[in-house]
Amino acid sequence: MKKRWSRVIGGTLAICLSLGSAMSTAASEAEQAASGQDKPRVIITNDGEIDDKNSFVRLMYFANDLNIVGLVQSSSFAHWEGAPQGEGVQSMGVDGSEEYAWPGTEWMDEFIDDYAEIYPNLSVHDSDYPTPEYLHSIVKIGNIGYMGEMDEPTEGSEFIKDTVLDDSTEPLYLSLIHI
Repeated sequence: MKKRWSRVIGGTLAICLSLGSAMSTAASEAEQAASGQDKPRVIITNDGEIDDKNSFVRLMYFANDLNIVGLVQSSSFAHWEGAPQGEGVQSMGVDGSEEYAWPGTEWMDEFIDDYAEIYPNLSVHDSDYPTPEYLHSIVKIGNIGYMGEMDEPTEGSEFIKDTVLDDSTEPLYLSLIHI
C-alpha cells in the first residue's frame, strides 16, 4: 500500500511540476509578446571543448531566433589555460603527435569569422541574423585560469553580473554549453 501511494504522490508531483513549468513558460511567452520582444534574451557560456564548439556552430545557424546579448568563454573540468602540459585531457594532434586540448581564447572570434562568410546568405533569408561585428562585440572571457577558478572577477563574470542587474524588464536566460 505504501509503495502505491508513494507512486501516486510521485506521479502527482511530477504532473504538478510539469504544469507549473508549462504555466511559467506560457506566462513568460505572454510577457515577451506584451513587451514586443519575441526572442529570448540570452547569454551563452561555452568552454570550447570539441562538442561545445559544435554546439556553437549550431548556435550560429539559429542566432536569428535568439536575442544573444553575450558570448562568454569559460574553462571546463578538463581544459583550462593554466594547466601545465600533461595535465587535463590530452588529444591526438592531426599529425599524430599529442597536443594539449586547451582551445585558447581566440576560437569564438575565429568561428564568428567563419560565420561572417555565410552571413550574407543567411541574412537574405532572415534579416534577424546578428551581424558578425555585433557578435564579435559581445565575446567575453570568463574564468579560464584553472579548473574551478572563481577567485577573481573576470570580463565575463562582470558582464554577466551587469546584464543580470541592468534595467531591462525582459527575462534573461543564461545558457551553459559545457560540463
